[in-house]
Amino acid sequence: MSSIFKTTNDDFSSRVIGIKPIYKKENGEKQEQTNPKAEELKKVEENLRQVQRQLESTKLEINQTVTKAKQQREMEKKQWEKEKEQYKEEAYREGYDAGFEIGKQNGYTEYEHLISEAQEVIRVAKADAAKRVIDSEATILEFGLTIASKILMIEITEKDTFLSLVKEVIREVKDQPTIALYVNVEDYQQVIVNKEDIVSADSKADLSIYPDNSLSRGSCIVESPFGKIDASIDSQLEEVRSHLLEMHREQASK
Repeated sequence: MSSIFKTTNDDFSSRVIGIKPIYKKENGEKQEQTNPKAEELKKVEENLRQVQRQLESTKLEINQTVTKAKQQREMEKKQWEKEKEQYKEEAYREGYDAGFEIGKQNGYTEYEHLISEAQEVIRVAKADAAKRVIDSEATILEFGLTIASKILMIEITEKDTFLSLVKEVIREVKDQPTIALYVNVEDYQQVIVNKEDIVSADSKADLSIYPDNSLSRGSCIVESPFGKIDASIDSQLEEVRSHLLEMHREQASK
């Protein structure tokens, strides 16, 4: 708008309108008369200049207002940056403190977890060690029974030892009317030869002796109306083995 007014003002300023004075002879003299259009034009030019001054003043005020607004905005921006840094520092401190507590708690938790794991490893190791001891003891027991079985078999296969075993079994059922004795084939001849010696003098039982290939050397089975007696060395050792293993398990569970 100001440029328009300026242009208009310049146009008016550059334009020169020549006004010829009007003279009117009266009483023999010329008198100068005022042109009303020129007066009106001067008023218009004055009004334009006044409007231009007002526009310049308004423009100056606007520029000052804008400058103040920019300065205010810059101050507020700097203030906000300062406050933001303060907020960040406070948040960092609070976060650090909170993080420290969380980290400390996590550290305690991890420490307790590691302790629990270590305790579990120790427990498993102890249990495994105990199991190994138990298994070793059971193995030793089995080994001992095997050795005992071999020793007994050696002793029983001797003539006097085996006959003593047969006599002992027959004595248990001497009051029965009939007795059937089963022995290994290799022991059969020896038992037949000593049949009278095997049966006690006060026994009235009818003793029958049979060879049995299923029996091991030095073993015998006696059958009578009373029942069946397994005097095999394997059976007796198995009974001893079961009894010892049961005792071993009871001791291990305590």
